Amino acid sequence: MNFQTPIVRDKFYLGVTGRFYEKDGYLKNTYLNSIDNDRKNYFGKLYLRLTPTDRFDISLISNHYELDDGVISQNILTAPNYREYQSDIHGFSKAEFESHSLKITYDFDNFTLESISTYLTKEWDMLVDADFQPSQLLHNRIEFPFETWSEEFRLNGKIGKLK
Repeated sequence: MNFQTPIVRDKFYLGVTGRFYEKDGYLKNTYLNSIDNDRKNYFGKLYLRLTPTDRFDISLISNHYELDDGVISQNILTAPNYREYQSDIHGFSKAEFESHSLKITYDFDNFTLESISTYLTKEWDMLVDADFQPSQLLHNRIEFPFETWSEEFRLNGKIGKLK
């Protein structure tokens, strides 16, 4: 789904994008008698743009993405049947991403000043049966949170022979 429209002609714009994806799994856990790699993904994006004057431009973009990929397909190359495996746990692989960016641009007579501010978060959460068998020898839980802020300033213009 994608939708874009001006809210106020030549001044204020809105864009919205979304997607949903779902797929049945194909890996059968013969020990627990289950299909463990069903997949679901969600994505959404919001775009706002304000141009109050010909020289001033403000854009805000926000994204959100979630995925659930079920069990990680680890031993497919060594398994006798690549669609079957044995594990004593229901493994999973999930992630969530979110970002927000604000871009402000002002066009002066001889140069343009631009500021780009961004906030990003990511979270991964996985449970893996690392011994590839139905015994509790090696289970691996991986949780990886990540967060960052960034700020970038750009000054573009021409002064004499310099660009």
